Amino acid sequence: MKTPEKQILNILSLEDSLKDFEIICELLIDNEFDFVIERVENQKDFIDSLGTKKFNIVLSDFSLPNFNAFGALEQTLKICPETPFIVVSGSIGEETAIELVKKGACDYVLKDKPDRLLYAVKRAYEDSKAILARKQAEETLAHERYLMNMLMDNAPNHIYFKDKESRFIRINKSHATSMGLNNPNEAIGKTDFDFFDEQHAAQAFEDEKEIMKTGIPMIGIEEKEIIPGKTEKWVNTTKMPLRDKTGEIIGTFGISKDITERKKADEALLKKIDELEHFHRVTTGRELKMIELKNEINSLLKRYGEDEKYFIIE
Repeated sequence: MKTPEKQILNILSLEDSLKDFEIICELLIDNEFDFVIERVENQKDFIDSLGTKKFNIVLSDFSLPNFNAFGALEQTLKICPETPFIVVSGSIGEETAIELVKKGACDYVLKDKPDRLLYAVKRAYEDSKAILARKQAEETLAHERYLMNMLMDNAPNHIYFKDKESRFIRINKSHATSMGLNNPNEAIGKTDFDFFDEQHAAQAFEDEKEIMKTGIPMIGIEEKEIIPGKTEKWVNTTKMPLRDKTGEIIGTFGISKDITERKKADEALLKKIDELEHFHRVTTGRELKMIELKNEINSLLKRYGEDEKYFIIE
């Protein structure tokens, strides 16, 4: 069986005592992690290392010449705030330790009780991973919300989400404007019956009940939307079942495109075609009557021995 590879933790140790540093290195021997430790002894080297390298943990002595753990913590939070900071000191009181934790240190270890160091480092590392994962998840969620809001605020088509009772739970700006609302939130909790005529609202309600019952979407249907006393328009609509994260249907959502101008153009074209067909029928009828009349004239001329006057192509 293949032995799992050890995780490598890069540690920055701010420690001016070589002896104490060697003790720290010995305490960090472990079967789960390999530790790569860099030691610095002063403020300048500490800041330079933080700014140029990536560390998983910072270990800091409390008191050094012209520098201490408070200053080191401040620089760590400024340069790499995600990196856990642990104070390792033999000269720190409980009140000071609590103050450091309040300011952002994740733990402290007394040099007269060094056996706790490995545990503190492991816990700080695991906590930092969890915090980073949560932060990344929050950033991802925030980005998704940003994209969703951009779509809802700028899409020219009408977008809506409804609950099981066909009440609006969210609509976009375009849909709100089309219904005569100043803000999309004004539609929340209301239904199509609050905005549209009875015929359209009832049909939409039945459609949504069917979608929630069967889970089958309705794609590209044409609907006539009438807001009594205000507007009348045609839309091309796609309606879908709205599901929760378990897959259960909890409502519907859809998108509609205003096709009123296209419908008007189609109606005008159909009217024109009908007019042309009527003209064709009238014209054709007249031509047939003229042919009959010419045939009668030719027949009369022949009866009296005269030449035919009209040449008719059958």
